[in-house]
Amino acid sequence: MDNIRASGNDIVGDIPCGTHFCLFYRTKEDLIDVLVPYFKAGLDNNEFCIWIIPESLSLEETKKALRKDIPGFDYYMEKRQIEFISYANWFLKEGTFDSKRTLNCWIEKLNQALTSGYDGLRVAEDTNWLEKESWDDFVDYEEKLDSLTNGCQMLILCTYCQDICSVTETIDVISNHQMSLIKKKGKWEKTENLTRKNITDLKQAENIICESEARRKVAEAIEVERQRFFDMLDSLPAMILLLTSD
Repeated sequence: MDNIRASGNDIVGDIPCGTHFCLFYRTKEDLIDVLVPYFKAGLDNNEFCIWIIPESLSLEETKKALRKDIPGFDYYMEKRQIEFISYANWFLKEGTFDSKRTLNCWIEKLNQALTSGYDGLRVAEDTNWLEKESWDDFVDYEEKLDSLTNGCQMLILCTYCQDICSVTETIDVISNHQMSLIKKKGKWEKTENLTRKNITDLKQAENIICESEARRKVAEAIEVERQRFFDMLDSLPAMILLLTSD
């Protein structure tokens, strides 16, 4: 199974499974601009897709936007390859946000997708419903979600309304995602989480060093065996060598 996924966004490019990233948006058009190609890539590549739709977008608006730019969208709907869930029915079951319950639900959804023959799970979840008093709990949820997705056959794109995030909240968001998308002067720009990138680079460097050390040890072992073989030949009687050569 391929562990690289098309993001649907030229700026982001192909990304590995387990990517957990975020989008800062201002308008419904911003959301549609990024999420329609994001889900198109998932549907085209046999991924099960879930959109936790924001309050600012109706279900009909959501489907209309996807149908406009995704050929065969109704076919995917008939297959039930994409699911739309309101933020209230996902995050606020029983009237309150419970991070443990929500994380367990993502695990269930991933397992269901893989069991059903899909190559993975692709998610977009909106946070515009979030109240200030729930912010710290949600930051903790995002941190745990980041650990949960690592190495899993899933992609999660979290969308945040730029106009209601304070500077401190924006820092919280960026720190819990592998990369961020934000629109500047009419163009989308990608910002990578440098702390995470540095950690990844260090791990890759460690792996390279370990692989080099392993190769060195293998080469040394081969050289020892080669020398042992020639020593053995040197110890054989000359007549045996002559007979063997004939």
